[in-house]
Parts: sequence; C-alpha cells; structure tokens
Amino acid sequence: MTSTPDLPTEDDIRALLNGTPAPQVGVDLEAAMRTGRRMSIRRGAARAAGGVVAVALVASLVVVARADTPEKRTTGPAAVPSQSPVSPSTSLSSVNDIRLRCPMTPLAKPAGAAGLQIDAVDPSGRFVSAHAMDDSENFTTVLWVDGVPRYLRFAASVRITSINSRGVAVGSAGDDSPTSAGWSFRYADGDVTRLQVPAGWRAYGNVTINERGDIADTIKPEDDQPEGLSKGIVWKAGSATPTIVPLPPHGQVRTITADGRLLGDIGDGKRSGANIWDLAGNVTRLPHPDGFPVAPQSTAGTYATGGLWMRGVIPRWDLTTNQLTRIPAVPDGVGIPQGMYISATGWITDGLQVAYRPDGTPVRLTAPGTTKVVNAGVTDNGDVFGTYGEPDESSTPVVWRCGSAS
Repeated sequence: MTSTPDLPTEDDIRALLNGTPAPQVGVDLEAAMRTGRRMSIRRGAARAAGGVVAVALVASLVVVARADTPEKRTTGPAAVPSQSPVSPSTSLSSVNDIRLRCPMTPLAKPAGAAGLQIDAVDPSGRFVSAHAMDDSENFTTVLWVDGVPRYLRFAASVRITSINSRGVAVGSAGDDSPTSAGWSFRYADGDVTRLQVPAGWRAYGNVTINERGDIADTIKPEDDQPEGLSKGIVWKAGSATPTIVPLPPHGQVRTITADGRLLGDIGDGKRSGANIWDLAGNVTRLPHPDGFPVAPQSTAGTYATGGLWMRGVIPRWDLTTNQLTRIPAVPDGVGIPQGMYISATGWITDGLQVAYRPDGTPVRLTAPGTTKVVNAGVTDNGDVFGTYGEPDESSTPVVWRCGSAS
C-alpha cells in the first residue's frame, strides 16, 4: 500500500481537545478534512485517535469565532444559572478535587484482538464497537452485543462510527487498495447496505445515526470546487437514497438530532457557532454567551453539548427550549475541557477522564497507574465506554460504571 502523510498523534489530539482559548481566527476545518479524507479507512488516519473522524473532531473543537448575531442569554435547568455567568477569571477550585470514582471493568476481547480502540456505544450499552489495525493497515472492527464480541469483516476495512439502541450501526468501509474510495454503510442484523451519494460528490466519513434510524453526514464536491461548497446529506430510516440539505458555505454536519435535524457549525476557520438545520436548510442558532467561541459536538434525546471557550464551563443545550446550561468543568491542567459525548438523560463526558452526572457532579474515570484514558461515549444510565493505555497493543477496552459511583 502507498504511504500516508503523518497525522496528529494522540498526544497532539489531547492537547488540541484541551487547548487554550484560540484567537478569533481559528483552524480551517475543511483543510483538516481534506488532509484526512483519503485516509479515512487507513492506518494514517487511525493514528489521529482512530481516523479522519478524530481529525474532524479536533478541528471542530478548535474552530473559533463570534456568532453571526448576538444571542439572548437564557436560563435552562442549569447547574450554573445563566443569570450568574461564569467569567474567565472565576475560580472553580470547588470542582478540582473529584471525590467520586467510577469502577472499571475490562471488556471481553475476541481471539487475536490487540490494540482495540472504542469508537461508539449505543444509548443502552448493549452495542459497542472498536477498531484495530490488521497487517494490511486496514481497520478491523469488533462489535460487542450484550458483552459478547465478534469481528465484522464484510469489507477489507470496516469502521463503525455510530450505533443506535436497536443495534443499527453506521460507518465507513473500503476495499484493500490504496487508491480505492471509501463508502458509507448501514449495518443491521448482519445485513450491510451501501449508502448512496450523488455522483461527483464525496462524504466526509463522519456518519451518524439517531434513535429512529435516520443517518447523516456532510458531502462536498470531489474536486473541492467551488471552495467552501458543502451540503448536508440524510438517509432516512431504512432508506439508502439520500435527501440533500442546503448548507451555508463551509457548513459542517456534526451529528443528527432525535427529530432528524442536523447539528453543526461553520468550518471556514473564521466563524463558528452551534447551528441546527432542518431538511430545508432553515437554521436555529443555539444560544451562547456573547464574545465566546462555541462549537457543537454531540446530541442525544433533547440535549446537545460541545465546546464553549469560557473558562471552566461545559455547555449543555436543551433543544426543546433552546436553553443553555453551564456546567462547571474540572480543570485538567492543560486547557479548557470540552463536552464530547452526551446521553439523553443529561450525562456528559469530556472525551478523556471525567464524566458529569445530569446534575453536573463530576466523576473520575479511573485506570491503573498513570496510563492514558480516552472515552468514546456514555449511555443513558451513566456507563462510559472507552480505552486506557497506549494506542497500540497495550490498550484495553473497558466500561466505567459511573451511574453507580459513590
């Protein structure tokens, strides 16, 4: 296979995820996607925390700017009421010492598995996916169903990026060829369906699915011309035929909401914001404090979370009321924590070593010694799935039972 350019290491990504507030001109998300898309099912992308999705994730969290228009500050079921805003100088020493710890249990590994990295978990915790690399530098995927693991090998390279509670999984696959293009799929009960993309367009590979089975991603022209042109793409539940959603220039879809709308931002490196587009392209802007950059990341039920560059705050939006809750974040000694994953019950994780209960109480994801911890999703009952150890043969897939932490 042809060699691939070096992409960010896990240490790079952890630094970016927790980086200091950026100036008003940020990272070009499209440039990051162009760097990664050709390696979306190859080892080079996997070095960036498991694939091009991680590259996009990092870029989405460091893209910063003011919102297009000032947003009214609103109050939700706040852990920190919005009428008492947390400023960059506010001390959060009260949450520095996390007294609650989540007990950890390793997941069973299938024969021959090594270096597995958790990618996705469904809201119930019954379905969990992870990837490793084989000798041909393709993704090898493992799917756990009720704790029992098995390999998925319907293509030379397979990686799941999202699963719902019925066990319907979506992701990217590809042939064993350095020049072959990846393709998006739906996997359900052993049946694999290729998801259609309009001729002349290509998908980013950040494929996500909601609870009712709707699937979404972003598409761009194959030649990237004209610059900034992008569209949302939705495959409604059970269909492989897409619905195309108009987006503003540089629009990026991060995930799909429970009611089938698209949560995303503007990825031109100059503007950002937390936007929800309906299938006609009409936008609803989620509120955030004036003058603070913001970028959405995930959604579940009526909630969403992401990055808010307001020192010591993780956002949780209620999509029904369009209100913002500011959750006091645990400083990690590196930078500003982000909301990476959220459950329909209001649990949030930072993608690293801290989870937050629905009331905002932080709990620590413990691991032996000083090994690295990366989490990849939280269930409705507070179970967090992820990996500890180095991102190679020494990494171990685990579950932290945070809902029962005491």
